Amino acid sequence: MFDQELSAISMALVIVESGKGSKVLEIARQSGVQGGTIFLGRGTASRNIIDRLGLSDRRKELVIMIAETEIATKAMDNISKVLKFEKPNHGIGYMEDVLNVWGTTSCTVGYRDLRKGDDYVFNAIYTIVNRGLADDVIDAAQGAGSMGGTVIHARGSGISERQKVFS
Repeated sequence: MFDQELSAISMALVIVESGKGSKVLEIARQSGVQGGTIFLGRGTASRNIIDRLGLSDRRKELVIMIAETEIATKAMDNISKVLKFEKPNHGIGYMEDVLNVWGTTSCTVGYRDLRKGDDYVFNAIYTIVNRGLADDVIDAAQGAGSMGGTVIHARGSGISERQKVFS
């Protein structure tokens, strides 16, 4: 799906009120995104910040999707338009560059070295595993020098999962 030399890869993250994550994935799929993961969350920002960002309900769903930057941008534009992000309390989203993707049948991309001189850029590592394997991931990350991690329970919606169920 991804060709590192031809396209940049991005992670899109959308935060919406509880119950809207599936709609976000539906719009993203129609835009060319292969799948995503929905995390359950709770807003913790002060009331003033929440109101300014348009996110007054504290129960949230966070949707993470990885796609070629062009596809992710199209998906984010469509999600924002359909869910009316310009209005208060309708959601917020952002995108960030992805260095690597491992462990998925829908995309393969190699390592992109983003060192600045002798200093490395800080990296976030997101790992999606089956229930019960999170401690192994945290142990491996800490063994490699990570200062810590957060385990988030979520549900997924990727093409390979649907293929397994219906084949």
